[in-house]
Amino acid sequence: MAIVSEKDEEVISREIKNYPQPADYLFKVESFSLLAKNCVEKIESKTFKAGGHQWNIVVYPNGRNESEGDNLSIYLVLASDTSKEVNAIFRFFLFDQIRDWCLLVEGKSKRFDWVKNEWGYSNFISIEDLQEPTSGYLVDDTCLFGVEVFVSQSSGLRECLSISNIANTSYNYTWNITRFSKLSEDCQSDEFVVGGYKWELWLFPEGDPNNRGSSLSVYLVLLDTPSNSHDEKVKVQFTLRLKDRIHKNHLQNTDALWFSLGAATSNVWGWDSFIQLEELKDKAKGFIVDDRCVIEAELTLLCATRQKALGS
Repeated sequence: MAIVSEKDEEVISREIKNYPQPADYLFKVESFSLLAKNCVEKIESKTFKAGGHQWNIVVYPNGRNESEGDNLSIYLVLASDTSKEVNAIFRFFLFDQIRDWCLLVEGKSKRFDWVKNEWGYSNFISIEDLQEPTSGYLVDDTCLFGVEVFVSQSSGLRECLSISNIANTSYNYTWNITRFSKLSEDCQSDEFVVGGYKWELWLFPEGDPNNRGSSLSVYLVLLDTPSNSHDEKVKVQFTLRLKDRIHKNHLQNTDALWFSLGAATSNVWGWDSFIQLEELKDKAKGFIVDDRCVIEAELTLLCATRQKALGS
């Protein structure tokens, strides 16, 4: 069996609560103190069935490893055919026999297979807390463990992600916007191509719906990919610049982000509050001259990824 490292133990819930006894399996251990006295390193439950598979509970009364000797360790082991992977979420319980409560520990979904057929917690509970008489976990030298197993069947699907280096593919685009005061609520630039990808700029002269009447909103938009695939992404470093045509004190913002056609929210990136309208329309600033403004876009494509199902 593979050794479980600390980083494998992703606990999402550790709490003490009133909880009915689990339906899958209870493991009662009597004469618990004799385990350490007789150098019993681990104990194992009988095989039980849950979620259509066979399992065992394995308990290490004094920790699985020497460094964990101050803690009790507990693991769930897949006892049935490990040639097929099983994805499962499991909860371990240690019952408070005085108040009818329990310590409940639950982690993220784990994959059990021939490579790794067991998952659990090396620091499930400290020996000191276990033996504390008022805790109720060890009564008459007896403790009661439980487990619930929730299995999610694997579809068996696999995918492949490939990455291509397209660094130093750069392009500058200049958008001359005339009759700025006559623009509608939103407008789009002409399309331009960088590294085989189609792009355009979106402008909201009076702000997008969340900033209406307060600021100018500007966005870079990915329109298409070479393969027209929704499983393709491209990482771009881009700068959007509003030109000051009088003082040359241009206003610009820069970012590096992944663009994708896979979701409507990830093919549009920019700034909803690029500049306040009061500053934009101040004639002394030089951003609008003769009812015309200029926006520049600098794009550098860093890399691209493509995902596909194996065998396709």
